Amino acid sequence: MAKDIVVSVRPQDRELAEPAISNAIQRFKEESKIDCTLTVNEDLSKDSKGGVVVWGFRSRIKVDNTLDERLRLLEEKMLPEIRTTLYGKNPNRKHET
Repeated sequence: MAKDIVVSVRPQDRELAEPAISNAIQRFKEESKIDCTLTVNEDLSKDSKGGVVVWGFRSRIKVDNTLDERLRLLEEKMLPEIRTTLYGKNPNRKHET
């Protein structure tokens, strides 16, 4: 099990993120009974919109919870709806009702 976790934040968000991260790691330790270490770095760009990127399992697992990534995921999810709004229903698509 990975015991070293790295959290990347924007430099201007570090003060805000550290208490929340401390609470999260304490809760994780209580619920999982696994002792782990946490490192906070300021690797996110200052131009980023905010959020965190969490790395674990020797940097093999990455959870990107930045606003930029969430907007990208929303854009992908909304493309079919946007296409229907702009061009109407496509009669050749059988899975659309």
